[in-house]
Amino acid sequence: MGIQRRLFGEEESEKKKPEEIVLEDVVIPFLRDDLGYKFIDPRLQRIPIRFGRETKYADTVVYIIKNAKRIPHIVVETKAPDQPLDWEQAESYAQRLKAPYFLVTDGKKWQWFETGERACESKLIQNAPQPPKYLEKEILVAFEDLNELQRVVGRCHDIIRNEEGFDPTIAFDEMTKLLFSKMQDEREVEQTFRDDDSRTKKDDYEFQIGKDDLPEDVSLRIKNLFERAKNKYPEIFEGTTEDIKSIKLRFQTIFHIVQILQNYTLQETSIDIKGSTYETFIKGTFTGKGLGQFFTPREIVEFMVDVVEPKRSHFILDPACGSGGFLITAMDRVYDEIDWLYTQRGLDNPRQEKLKFATRNLFGIDLNERMTWVAKMNMVMHGDGHGGIFTHNGLKDTERILSILGIPKNRGGFDIILTNPPFGSKVTDQDILVNYTLGSNRKSQLTEVLFLERCIKLLKPKGRLGIVMPDGILTNVSLKYVRGFLREHASIEAVVSLPLTTFVPYGSGVKASLLFLEKKDPLIKEKRDHRILMAVAGDIGYDATGKSTGKNDLKPILKKLRGEKKSDGNSKSDAANI
Repeated sequence: MGIQRRLFGEEESEKKKPEEIVLEDVVIPFLRDDLGYKFIDPRLQRIPIRFGRETKYADTVVYIIKNAKRIPHIVVETKAPDQPLDWEQAESYAQRLKAPYFLVTDGKKWQWFETGERACESKLIQNAPQPPKYLEKEILVAFEDLNELQRVVGRCHDIIRNEEGFDPTIAFDEMTKLLFSKMQDEREVEQTFRDDDSRTKKDDYEFQIGKDDLPEDVSLRIKNLFERAKNKYPEIFEGTTEDIKSIKLRFQTIFHIVQILQNYTLQETSIDIKGSTYETFIKGTFTGKGLGQFFTPREIVEFMVDVVEPKRSHFILDPACGSGGFLITAMDRVYDEIDWLYTQRGLDNPRQEKLKFATRNLFGIDLNERMTWVAKMNMVMHGDGHGGIFTHNGLKDTERILSILGIPKNRGGFDIILTNPPFGSKVTDQDILVNYTLGSNRKSQLTEVLFLERCIKLLKPKGRLGIVMPDGILTNVSLKYVRGFLREHASIEAVVSLPLTTFVPYGSGVKASLLFLEKKDPLIKEKRDHRILMAVAGDIGYDATGKSTGKNDLKPILKKLRGEKKSDGNSKSDAANI
């Protein structure tokens, strides 16, 4: 039992307490390498155990894995060498966690116990409990909640930044590649290695560190996994720069990341947890780095999606998709609809229906190569739908986006378009301007004006648009002709004014509003008494620093828009008064 090996990091022993050295250098290697336990809680000496209002902390817990869930098996309590082996505290922890065994050791003396039901009823046993044979192949555990996955991914991201010195965006790319490689590994095992004939054993995971593996061995396996993932899903990497197409981390860095992630399963972790973690990862990486324009706050995204109410029959587009927030939220809402229909016997195969919707009905375009790759990976983490994302100028028609342009041609247009287009810049390219009513015969035009016209053109008659617009489009005298174009081609349903601070945490101080409209059907005469909901959201859930305010005016506004609550007469205005 005198194994001397580190589990994480390269800290010097003299910086640790004696009981920490015993735990990390003696006990954990013995449990892992000699006994063969696969999942030992990495939160050394910080595993919370609640006793009513009081929280105590165990040194570590050994788990067995069953159906991708962790089950406490051994509670470990370590002491400094030659200290008394008091076991009552470890017994109370084991009883609280319902662990059948606990261990108390100073690294020299080892006392194993079978946990009793009541205090002081535990029995001293002679031999260490072995991992159950029938669970040998179950070695991966799902992340239990959002906090756990965010903590683990954040730790891995910090390792990449600290050991490689990469910019946060490059560190994000590298972390994404490793997550993608791990998902590929789990898919290959699940599918009995259809993507790699050389792999034969059902439990032969490659995103693992074997007992005698060197960092170079592990790194080469991970890089091979990544290459197979690229070959399996070439469309995810289509149009990306060369630096996205290979893992650039050093052997030691990859080794450390695998060490942390190897016992978890991403496949069995819920889509909500994976998706929310990746979205948080995106937000923390790209906002404030000159790329905040590609990220629309979740509060705005969810409100806009809920206003237009996407259904599983709808074709949905975001022509300036950024990280894919609108498409992912729309997909989530449709998945909820499919689940509900399944419970009501409205359909028989919800998984097939979800895959059908994600692969056929969702489309996104963005000019930024990195962001389209991020959007694709974001959708993979949320349950797929990445095939409809393209790197392209959303204002141009070319053969590159024929699959998107075919929607208006084949079925009259998109049912729903949701977007937050780039603001403030001007388009001067005459090859683009000549194709727009609001751009032809002009030397330049605001980008957001062209996107507004673009969206209306791509909608089917009676199709719905939700778009973020700077207030100037709705108020400036010089842009009255734009509003005239809107009245001619669309029925405006609502205008929701946002606080000035809405986009400040993301690097922009533009005052904006949310515009919702329905494209007119030339065959249907519009009602003369059509009215518009005009609303002001003074608080949308966060302040100028991004800190939560605990309030959100968008929720009652949504109720008014849905007709769930009568609005007073001051909340509506004729279209002519915009």
